[in-house]
Amino acid sequence: MLSRTQPTRMRSYYQYVDLGVLDPHCRIKKRPSIFTKDFYRILREDFGYNVLNWSCWIKVTQSMGFFERVKYYDEFKLKALKMYTDLNQNFAELKFELKAREEQGNKYYWKYHGLVDNPKYQCIRYYDTGLAQLIIKLHTKQCIVMFDREGKLITGDPKEIKNIVQYVVFQRQIGEKGDWGIYGYYNPEAPIKVFRIDSDKNQLIPG
Repeated sequence: MLSRTQPTRMRSYYQYVDLGVLDPHCRIKKRPSIFTKDFYRILREDFGYNVLNWSCWIKVTQSMGFFERVKYYDEFKLKALKMYTDLNQNFAELKFELKAREEQGNKYYWKYHGLVDNPKYQCIRYYDTGLAQLIIKLHTKQCIVMFDREGKLITGDPKEIKNIVQYVVFQRQIGEKGDWGIYGYYNPEAPIKVFRIDSDKNQLIPG
């Protein structure tokens, strides 16, 4: 699980440094009542983040025209879902991994059963270094089961389909060869870790 990191500033050489999650903003709770002061404060914050999201999205897709950019905004959510399901399915089907688990006495199975809700962008960030990250909320139906070597059920239920919410971080170095990849999974309820930059050592250290 990825940690919540918040670098104070960046330079071009930090593109080779693992910065974790560039911006930890995710809306995981409903807004408070409209009759409270917090409602308007959160409304302003959300508006600011939405403007920043679109600003970063324009930078990420700056070679596209307006309509292509809007179209790709929805298309990438479906692409992200496919990358997520392929990753989990491939992990479950890896022969060498399964062989190792069987030797240890465990067999792992994973199956995707559809969406509970449509994929949603939580955060879009782009920096002048060319590093871009997208956090997408995926609310899916899954079946996760583990058996021992004799076929005895250890955990899960083959007939039980659970609704799973995961925040998946996708990353890409814009301007370089290669496509988007899954950087990791993110827990928005984890405490924020703030880092500062040590210019002498060219690295991030806890601040």
